[in-house]
Amino acid sequence: MYEINNCWDKLKTCVVGDTYNPDFFDWVKNPAIRDKLQCMVDDTKNFCNRLATHLESHDVEVLRPDIPKTVPINQYGLFPRPPVTPRDYLNVIDNRLFYRDTNWITYYNNIKDPRWNYYATVDDFLLNAPSSHVEELYEKFNLNQQIAFFKESNLFFQTIADVDKSVTRSELGDGGMSFHLGDTILLGKWHKSLYEVYKQQFPNKQILELNSEGHIDGWISVITEGLIVAGADCDYDFKTHLPDWEIVYVDNRVANTEYQQFKTDYKNWGGYSAYWYMTGIENDPVAKDFIDQKFKHWTGNYIESFFDINMLTIDSKNVCMSTANDNIIKVLDKYGINAHVFDVPNMRFWDGGIHCMTADLNRVK
Repeated sequence: MYEINNCWDKLKTCVVGDTYNPDFFDWVKNPAIRDKLQCMVDDTKNFCNRLATHLESHDVEVLRPDIPKTVPINQYGLFPRPPVTPRDYLNVIDNRLFYRDTNWITYYNNIKDPRWNYYATVDDFLLNAPSSHVEELYEKFNLNQQIAFFKESNLFFQTIADVDKSVTRSELGDGGMSFHLGDTILLGKWHKSLYEVYKQQFPNKQILELNSEGHIDGWISVITEGLIVAGADCDYDFKTHLPDWEIVYVDNRVANTEYQQFKTDYKNWGGYSAYWYMTGIENDPVAKDFIDQKFKHWTGNYIESFFDINMLTIDSKNVCMSTANDNIIKVLDKYGINAHVFDVPNMRFWDGGIHCMTADLNRVK
């Protein structure tokens, strides 16, 4: 079921993200805030359903996350981020599926001794960590109050029934950090380099590392063999490493004026970020404050992302785009590729476009 050698091959199986139902927010007392949040997830859910239907019309098998009726809450009153962007947690390279649990990793990395080993999930930790480490997390860091939260936060993974030895918990599970070009992997570099981790798992592949300042799919897009679309600010030396490829540089059509205005409106709000955006609350500090306190861990830093190039290749003739960009469409037309343009809602809240909101599991030549 899991096999991807080239990221431009025909897409056969794909996960499409999802979010909680609008009634998830019934507990929010402020009716104006509740209405904004319910409309946001409703719009997001409807889009994901449309995208799934579109992919199915191209003979793609689509898997969807299981959204439970009740959602675990952690000791800080926070709910796990819904599985809107499954590529953040799933990555298939060759015939191996890697996955990760970011809620657990954030918790564990913040409290573990630097000498402790890396464990990708709480189950991995409980099974393989020394008993003294397990006891310390139970006694000093309230692990007993967190287990349900960690176990159920990877909701999307429950859709994949045939878990077998090809499935590996690993940092490589962040599918937004790499593109696969046969014997070459284009790898993004963000907070730290994953070069050695990739090289250890795939010693015979050429690993080309780009300083992407975030997910690499918010920086470049590998559309088909021989064609990469990159943001105008991308300074990687493709000519040296991929001399036979055409690299097309484009400007970001999704202007940052909204972000700049949002940042200006709240510049005096100490302790609050302006790295997410939701239409309709620009002048509502109460809503901004509430969302920052309760749901900031659901957001990212959309200013780092180039949504125009966050595209999903279906096959050699069809590509899904997160937003219209005339320059990119002209390039696709030159290669005989049809651009299927979607108006993805709430990209600046979820910090994700179509590529992020899907995860390839199987492609065939």
